[in-house]
Amino acid sequence: MGIDRTRSSWLPRWSFVLLLVVAVAVVFLHPTSSGGAPPPGRLQVLHGTTGQGTAIELGVRGDQVRWLRTSLSAGCGHGSTWKASWSAVEGAPVHFIMIGNAFYAGDQSQRSYSQGIVGRIGFAIRGTLGRGGFALGAVRLAARFTRGQ
Repeated sequence: MGIDRTRSSWLPRWSFVLLLVVAVAVVFLHPTSSGGAPPPGRLQVLHGTTGQGTAIELGVRGDQVRWLRTSLSAGCGHGSTWKASWSAVEGAPVHFIMIGNAFYAGDQSQRSYSQGIVGRIGFAIRGTLGRGGFALGAVRLAARFTRGQ
C-alpha cells in the first residue's frame, strides 16, 4: 500500500497510525470429494468462500486442522483497500488449537514498506469442523501501520 504525498500529512495528525477496518469474513467450507469423510489418517482438503467472496482452503487430517490458505481485503482509513494473504501450517509459529470440534489459530507478522512505514498484521480464524466433512467459521484481519517510532 503506497501513500501519496497528498495523504502523507494526514498521518502525523493521527499519531502516525493508520488503522484498517477489521475484515470479518464468514467462512463455509466443503470437502473436495463427495464420498463423505476420508479415512482418519488421510488429508482432506476443504474449499470454500469467505463472506467477501475470497477463496479459502483448509487441510484437515482426522479431527485436526493442519493448514489453511486465504487472503482478505480491508478498507483503509482514507478510502483505499489493502489486501493480505495468509498461509498457515501447523507448527511453529502457528498452532491450530482444537477443543472438541472447534478450532482456533492466530498469526502476527511485521512488514516494512516504502517511506519508513512499518505494518503489523494479525490474522485469526475461529471455526468448527462439522460431521460430514465441512467447516464453518470466521476469519479476521487487523493491521496497524506506523512511520518511525
